[in-house]
Formats: sequence, C-alpha cells, structure tokens
Amino acid sequence: MNHKKITITQIAKEANVSISTVSRVFNGTALEKVGKEAKERVEAVIRKYNYRPSIHASGLASGKTNLIGVQMLSLARPLSNVEMLNSITESAAQKGYNIILGISDWDAEREIESINVMLEKGIDGLIWQPVNTPNIKIARNIQDKMHSVVWLNRDCEFGIPASCSDEIESGRLAAKYLLSQGCSRPAFVGFLHEYHTSLRLQGWKALLEEKRLGSPSLIHPFSQKHDKNYKLIQKVFSDLLRANKKNEFDGLFVSGSEIAYIANDAMNNMKGKHKNIPVIGHNMLPMYSDKYAMPTISPDNKGIGSKAVEILMNLLEEKTVKNAFLKPSLKGA
Repeated sequence: MNHKKITITQIAKEANVSISTVSRVFNGTALEKVGKEAKERVEAVIRKYNYRPSIHASGLASGKTNLIGVQMLSLARPLSNVEMLNSITESAAQKGYNIILGISDWDAEREIESINVMLEKGIDGLIWQPVNTPNIKIARNIQDKMHSVVWLNRDCEFGIPASCSDEIESGRLAAKYLLSQGCSRPAFVGFLHEYHTSLRLQGWKALLEEKRLGSPSLIHPFSQKHDKNYKLIQKVFSDLLRANKKNEFDGLFVSGSEIAYIANDAMNNMKGKHKNIPVIGHNMLPMYSDKYAMPTISPDNKGIGSKAVEILMNLLEEKTVKNAFLKPSLKGA
C-alpha cells in the first residue's frame, strides 16, 4: 500500500499505541518512554505501509515542525544577504531544520504578510531581518504567538535577541585605516538616515576623537532620492572630488557596498592628485575584487547567519541567550 494512503492516526490505531509513540519511534526520540513490544509493533506497521509522515503530522505529537522562518529584506541588495542565508540554511540543516524564506523587498506590509503565512505553516522559530524597527505591538504579537524570535543583522530590542555585525567597530576600523595611510582630514560618506550607517558614523567619530582629531572634516550625507540611482550618485562623487581643491579632506570612507562600487568608478574617471586619495569601502564582496580593488571593511556575514541559528536553537531549548555582535575585518589593504 502506498504510504500516502495512511496517516499517523491510522498507524497508531493499527499498532494499538498513541500518536506520540508513533512519532517517537519514527524520529528516534525519547525511546525510553516506549516499551519494546510497542516499538516493534509500530515499526512493523511503518514497514508494512512504507510510511513517511508529513511535516505537520510529525508535529502533532511533538509540537514541532522542524521549520524555521527566515524573513529577509532582499537577496539582491546587498549581496551579502546571500552569504547570510546560505549560512542560516546550512546551520539549520545541521540541526535537522528546514527553512521557509520570506522576502519583503523593503515593504513593511509585505513583511508582516509573509510572517503571518509562516506562522500559519507552524514554524518553530523566526529569524527576522526587519524593514524598519517594527511597531512594538506587532513585535510583541508575533513574539506572543511564537516565543523564539531572533533579529538578523539589526538589533530592534523589545527583549528579542539579535545576531548582528558590530557596525560601530566597522566605523572605527575604517577611520583607523585612513589614519594609517597618513590622512589627517578623512571624510565620511553615506546614507546617514540608514540604521547601519548611523552606527558606523558613531564608531568613526569615536576613533577620531580618541586620536584627538575631533570630528571628521566632512560628513557627506546621501538622501533617499539617491537610492538606486547610479548616475546621480556617481555625479555626486565626481563633484565632491573636483570641489576638493583646498584639500578639505584627504581620504574617504564610503559607508555602503553599492555606493563604494560607484565611488571606485568615479575615482577611476578622475585625473590629477584627487584621483589617488585613500578610499575604503564597506561590505565589498570578494567576487568583485578584480574590478574594485579598494580596501573594504568586511562583516562576518556567514558568522552572523550561523550565530542567528545558534541563538534560535538555544531559545527553542529554553536556554539563556544574549545578543551577538560579530567583529568585522579589514580586507584588501
């Protein structure tokens, strides 16, 4: 008989045991609670029907589906999200879990709709890269429905643990690198309204103050109108470099992978001394190292993903957890 024609309830009835006993025998868990004869009866029925339980059938007795929801912003921007997701998937598989992936594309309503679908599927936990800091009522509602929630690469607090890059350390490392290149008036460029960039600026300022250089000579903010507009951002960089005739700045930290690539192109199109001032980017991936040779601050994207799974597993086991802020590194220098 085909295994699709029988359910875990029918298996239990034919073997004269409970549904939980069938689940324990099939999954090999808590077998000390199953008698030898009962185990043999269940195994015989399983062999008879070539039984393979569905995820939801397995979860009936255990209260678990072995599914993790992963809600992310995008797999295109930044590409480092792919590294995080691969790490999450691999780490979850090692723990016997599969994932359900949701992509918000920076749409808060779509994000919540996606999470609601995951909750309906019966996920055991959620790893969440939020569009913005969610409304506390929404966060609490999701947490009430499912206690095991982990923030991914953004700490929105609310008592929910996070696995993140140490963005303050990113800013410190960038400033430290430019000072090592002889810069005394380094400039900071980025989308200052963006959460991660604002933290990098904190670290940047702190390092310069420690070195008694005060605040950076220039902080150039991009606005939301620049987002995704390659030509406009390139023009801003070109104008910025050409206007630096009085050496207002002598080095650049470009806080963001995409605008760092654009800055690199703008620098290559420049002529004269301003072309060769030290520049460092952020989160520029190794796959582009031949074309974009500038140094970069590199978050531990794989570590962020695997640590998120580790924290979630501890939550599921009701262990004490704490935030993880993984240290970035300087590459390409």
